[in-house]
Amino acid sequence: PYGDDAKAAIGAGYDALDNVSIDFYPGEVHALIGENGAVFREVTMTNSTPLSEKFQIAEGAFSMKWCPVNENVTLSISLKNSANQQVYNFSGNSSQLSGTIYSGTNDCDGCTPPTNLVGEYVYQNGEDGALLSWDCDYEPSNFKVYRSEDGDEFVEIAKIDNTSHEYFDAVGNGTYYYKVTAYSSACESTPASVPDGQADFVVVEVLAVSENSIDAHIYPNPTDGMVNILAQEMSLVRVFNTVGQKILEVKAEDNRCTIDFKNFNNGIYLVEIQSSKGVSVQKVTVK
Repeated sequence: PYGDDAKAAIGAGYDALDNVSIDFYPGEVHALIGENGAVFREVTMTNSTPLSEKFQIAEGAFSMKWCPVNENVTLSISLKNSANQQVYNFSGNSSQLSGTIYSGTNDCDGCTPPTNLVGEYVYQNGEDGALLSWDCDYEPSNFKVYRSEDGDEFVEIAKIDNTSHEYFDAVGNGTYYYKVTAYSSACESTPASVPDGQADFVVVEVLAVSENSIDAHIYPNPTDGMVNILAQEMSLVRVFNTVGQKILEVKAEDNRCTIDFKNFNNGIYLVEIQSSKGVSVQKVTVK
C-alpha cells in the first residue's frame, strides 16, 4: 500500500474512553474520522515496519467503517483493546472491505464524569478571565480542562490536581467555551454536565475593562449596599453585568452619585461613568 491513502471512520457513543490500536504500514496516510466527519487523528506511516497507533474511543456502542480513497490496496488492520486483546483482524485487499467492518461495545468501568460544571467571568489577582468550578464524588488521577472559541474545536489547556474542583483561565475579551473531564490512567470520562444536565460545556463572556480616560473613584468596593461615585463634571452613570446587559442608568447632576447595590445578585458589575471630559469604566464587586 505504499503511497496510497486509506481512511478508517469511527462512530461512537459518549460515556468514558478506552484505548485501541491499529497496525499500519509505511507510506500510508490514515485519517480517523468521527461521525460528524471531523478528522480527530491523521497518521502518516514513515517507518520500514508496521506501526501501532493508539487512540481513544468513547465508552458504549461504536462502529468502525472503511472509507477508502483507493480500493485496490493491500493492508492489515488489527483492532485491540487496552488489555491488548485482539477484537478485530483483517489482512487482504481493501476491495474486500465495505461500509461497517466492525461493531462492538467499549467498556470502561469506574470512569464517571464530573458534574455541576459552572463558569463565570471574574477579575482575579489583577487579571480578567473565566472561573470554572465542578463537583466530583471520587478522586481521578486529574481533571482536564478544554477550551474553544467557536464551540466546535476544543483544545486541552490544563490538567488539574484531583483534589481541586476549580480553575481560573486568564484570557482577554471574547466568548469562550469550556469542558472538563476526569482522567484516570488510560481512561478519560466524557465532559462534565452543567447543573440542569442540558449541556456538557459552559459559555463564558469575558469583558475586560479598557483604559480609563478620566479620573473617577468608586467606594466602598466590594460592597453589599450603597456605593459612592466621584468624578468631575459627571453626567451619566450606567451599570452593566458581565455579558454586557445594561442593569441600571442614573443621571448625575454634580460631581457625586450614589447607587444602591443591595438588591443586586452577588458578582462583578461594570460601572460606566460619563462626564464632559471622557468616560471611565470600573468594576464593582457585590458580595
